[in-house]
Amino acid sequence: MCLSNVGLEVGPIIVGAGVIGLAVGFRAQTLVKDLITGFLLFLRTNQTRRSLKKPFMLFRHALSQRCRRCSC
Repeated sequence: MCLSNVGLEVGPIIVGAGVIGLAVGFRAQTLVKDLITGFLLFLRTNQTRRSLKKPFMLFRHALSQRCRRCSC
């Protein structure tokens, strides 16, 4: 290799690159896990808001119908 001809040892450089690659891999795994968790939490929150919104919409519709009948 060219680096060993210059006088640099290649072994420690390869080991260092491996350790850095391992650290980046673990961080990427954590990032993907956090993204998936956030997406599922977002879906759950929206589902809860929609399920709460529906009864309120029905209640509002019932109030508007009652007000039409009594001409309020």
